[in-house]
Amino acid sequence: SLTNFDIGAAGTDRLVVIIADVENTGAGADLTGVTVDSKACNHIVTADNPTGAGNHQEMWYCDEDDLGASSGPVTVAITSGVTGWGVHAHLYTGVDQGGPADFGIDNTSAATNTVIVNGIDAPANGLVVMGAAEGTQGLAVNTWTSPLVERTNSPDPSSADLMTASDIETSAQTNKTYTATFSGTHNRATGIVASWAEVSTTTIDDGTDPGNVTIAPEAAITDLDVFTLVASTGTDTVTAATVTLGPAGAFNNIGQADITDASNVAQCTAITNPGSNTLSFTGCTIPVTDTVTTFKVRITPKTHASMPAVPGASYAVTGTITAFTSTNAQAGTDTDSAT
Repeated sequence: SLTNFDIGAAGTDRLVVIIADVENTGAGADLTGVTVDSKACNHIVTADNPTGAGNHQEMWYCDEDDLGASSGPVTVAITSGVTGWGVHAHLYTGVDQGGPADFGIDNTSAATNTVIVNGIDAPANGLVVMGAAEGTQGLAVNTWTSPLVERTNSPDPSSADLMTASDIETSAQTNKTYTATFSGTHNRATGIVASWAEVSTTTIDDGTDPGNVTIAPEAAITDLDVFTLVASTGTDTVTAATVTLGPAGAFNNIGQADITDASNVAQCTAITNPGSNTLSFTGCTIPVTDTVTTFKVRITPKTHASMPAVPGASYAVTGTITAFTSTNAQAGTDTDSAT
């Protein structure tokens, strides 16, 4: 087991990857469980090379769903019917919580100086983790396929070596080969590679706001704020949004508020005769893609008949999106608007 392994704070889209290796072979060498802070982890794949005494490597993971409220220094433990395991654990954050995007193994490498894992797909900005193990103790990995960087290198108690490497693929990879090249010829070796997507994020930003304008009761609908949305990967839908108006009492002169696309097509249920400066839009179907898209907040003043009795008041109305609901995590700020 590994003690005092720091898994950081909950709620940061954590991923703990555990790679374990032993000089053994066959189903009898299989791990029967891996835990982080006594929380059960998930088996990804096993690479078992039966050459000679054998080399048996496994990769497991725990993410936020598994870790729950656990945080800080904890114990990583494995359960097996055989002894002599080497165990590595690594913490990553900002990782998609849907499990590996892809994985593969090399379980046939023998009498050479490499382990080679073929056919791996990795998303753009995705995490790739590789384990490389061999039975000729005392070797090191001289080179890893870019962009992998070695994270841990240690001998197993069972006369083998286990090395792990990881890094981010900045562009999407299809059917890529990952190779670990050792400092010498090994008798037998195994390799495991797995990839994960980054956590998907929908980012809001300030668009090109319209110029300031003065409008009177019964004026036509007017653009107040322009904002943009973009997804880091794939698509998303904003299902609710909050617009905060200013200054105090600004809502008193507004007959209707809308959120539309750039062509003025409504994207949420309109709010009529708001009762406060906080406008909570529901029924939204705002589409978000990996291309920056523009949307607007629009207001319509009340009619003369609906206005307060004279002398009334005028307001330099502002309004920005201050919160929104989406499947993805949210980032960014709608900083300002017209008045």
